[in-house]
Amino acid sequence: MSHDSVKAAFEKQVVLLPLDIIVPQKEVTQSHRSGEFYKQLTASLKHVGVIEPLVVYPRGPGDYLLLDGHVRLEILKSIG
Repeated sequence: MSHDSVKAAFEKQVVLLPLDIIVPQKEVTQSHRSGEFYKQLTASLKHVGVIEPLVVYPRGPGDYLLLDGHVRLEILKSIG
């Protein structure tokens, strides 16, 4: 068995980005917005803040593709 190290496929530092330069891959529907999970996550983000950061891929200057966190992004945009 080889003891080669595993190369990380992500950056290790957290980067603060304006929400308007993050491009989602899918739409958060009205059924998502009216669901219990959405309400719980909204309350958590308002009370505690972001615990699990959004996962993005930099496509160019000022252009980041959202890979994970579509509901969190939608809530963050809605609460400012």
